[in-house]
Amino acid sequence: MKKIHKELMLSILVITYNHEKYIRQAMDGILMQKVDFEYEIIIGEDCSTDNTRGILLEYKEKYPDKIKLILHEQNIGMHNNINSVIRECFFGGKYIAVCEGDDYWVDPYKLKKQVDFLQKNNEYIGTAHKIKIVDQYGNLNNSIEIDSYCKDEIYTLEHVERNILPGQTATLVYRNILAKNPLDMKAFEECKSVGDRKTALYLAINGNIYCFNEVMSHYRKITDHGDSWSARNDHKNLNFFRFNQCKELSLFAYELKKIKMDYTEVYLKCGAEAFRIFIKKPSSENFKILSAIYTNYDNKKAMILHILKLCIKWLLKKIQVYFQS
Repeated sequence: MKKIHKELMLSILVITYNHEKYIRQAMDGILMQKVDFEYEIIIGEDCSTDNTRGILLEYKEKYPDKIKLILHEQNIGMHNNINSVIRECFFGGKYIAVCEGDDYWVDPYKLKKQVDFLQKNNEYIGTAHKIKIVDQYGNLNNSIEIDSYCKDEIYTLEHVERNILPGQTATLVYRNILAKNPLDMKAFEECKSVGDRKTALYLAINGNIYCFNEVMSHYRKITDHGDSWSARNDHKNLNFFRFNQCKELSLFAYELKKIKMDYTEVYLKCGAEAFRIFIKKPSSENFKILSAIYTNYDNKKAMILHILKLCIKWLLKKIQVYFQS
């Protein structure tokens, strides 16, 4: 069993798969951090088919006391890989930071700023910050807007119900409470929702998150190739997926603290967007998605009325444009 390191302040969690082109930048962004406390780096390498593992072994040889490698013998998927690194934090640091293998930190004082804030402000469960988006080559992409991240200074459970995240995964530093609560950890592992949404909900249930108005990391968004979530799901109709995610998160919140989440706004938005896509591109697949949302939503009357309102709004806009021309 891993011994408790009383001076260990922070555990940095890294999950990676086929990030040969990017993992060095992620690791260098971590190792450049200027801190006055002890930290460890726990890396879950999910049996990559490229040289990701070989590169990590190089870093492990160079920094044997800082890096712990979890080398899976077969691919277990992102969900299980995340769980594997979280479990290693049972005797880890007081705080947790996260960086996926294709993202990277750009501010050498990122960790110090976030840890110092949490040390001085016990009422907050975690911190996040702003990001910039880059492509596969590291070039800034200002054309992509991320509107699902918190624009406010303080992130709460109400933001979760509106499907707003405090920050992208690589921005988070939070108190290590999950791994130290076995019952919470069990519920966390069983919930199949996407990791960033699930983590945000869990943290918000336990306290507020402070959002720094500073860019301290870059989020690599690649949509045309590769194994990232964005690449695999770009241009797909994900409305039933998002709808179902909220159903999963509702069950998770109730199981943890008997909290009843109100995702009404998100459910109606998913239904309306699924309807819009079906009208624009009628297909059996898009019809199935629209039908699945309608069938699984309890307040069907509210869903129909919401879609009708949007249709009327769209029609009035068309009429206005017609007469103005």
